[in-house]
Amino acid sequence: MNSTRTIRTISLIGCAILIGISSASAKEGFYLGLGLGGGIVGDTDPVSIEWNDGITGNPLCENPASDCVKTDFGTGPGAMIRIGYNILQVVSLESSILAHGSTADGFEGQGNVVFSGVLHPIGIANVVLEHKGLDVHPHLRIWDPYFVAGGGLNWGIYKWEFDGDDKGWTGTNFQWGLGLNAHVDRLMSIGLDLRWTTVYHDTWYFDYGDNITASPIGDVSSTVFTPMITFNLHVN
Repeated sequence: MNSTRTIRTISLIGCAILIGISSASAKEGFYLGLGLGGGIVGDTDPVSIEWNDGITGNPLCENPASDCVKTDFGTGPGAMIRIGYNILQVVSLESSILAHGSTADGFEGQGNVVFSGVLHPIGIANVVLEHKGLDVHPHLRIWDPYFVAGGGLNWGIYKWEFDGDDKGWTGTNFQWGLGLNAHVDRLMSIGLDLRWTTVYHDTWYFDYGDNITASPIGDVSSTVFTPMITFNLHVN
């Protein structure tokens, strides 16, 4: 008897969850999201630099110097905070802060501030169908696949074991990616977010504290992959 009641209770809870999910859908309006995951920084070739005081090379940092001047730093755990506004469930305007790094061999990390546009295919399909007097099936509206692209600013910091100074880069970035949200409630969605960020390194800091800088010779870039699980709050 107890087992029968238990099964019935579990069934009722399952039905309630399914009903709640089936009534959820992508929402227009403001949203706030938190992403948890990590950043994987791709390898790059050794970088040649030109000191901003006109002197090329440095006895403390050979030129090119893969140990001292590097762009493949910051692989490790990461997090993202994003805020945006969804227009008619079709497109969103979003700003995000994404950072990742490690403390295994002394602190090193990278951060990006990005302004993006986000396309929502199911929302687009729904607008098209509504124009024809139809509608997207409610079960499809639970899901919100999206494509994101944008750009912004990048900064990074790492320590070089030879002198222990904080070194790093500032620059710009281009970011693109895709993701999938599942609307488990009218106010909440969870999802998977995959982004690739191309970082264009502009100014290298030999010592952040003393503001000793150099510029790369030629174009220098690196790529970062940031897979994350996201939790999103949607507000009308």
